[in-house]
Amino acid sequence: MSRQHKRTWQRHEQAVAAALGTTRTGAGAQSRDGGADVVTEWLAIECKSWRALPARVVAALEQAERAAGDGQLAIAVIHQVGGRRADDLVILRWSDFVAWFGEPNPK
Repeated sequence: MSRQHKRTWQRHEQAVAAALGTTRTGAGAQSRDGGADVVTEWLAIECKSWRALPARVVAALEQAERAAGDGQLAIAVIHQVGGRRADDLVILRWSDFVAWFGEPNPK
């Protein structure tokens, strides 16, 4: 499998940061401490750009979206069997996250 171009993930980080009214830190993979890619007052964001998303995760979110009514936020909660519930992952669409929690883009 070929690696994605460096600019691909950098553009992803820049887009996330811009949508939240901040800039990317540039600390991700280059940093020994593994610092967040994007930081706001209340978020530490790790940005990932993959060629394909895990199909089972996408299917779970799509099921939640079909079931969601007006005014409801569709999320999927992913649990690893035998794991602690506190470690479950919450998955939602970026557009929904920004609509519900994001800061308006000042530009």
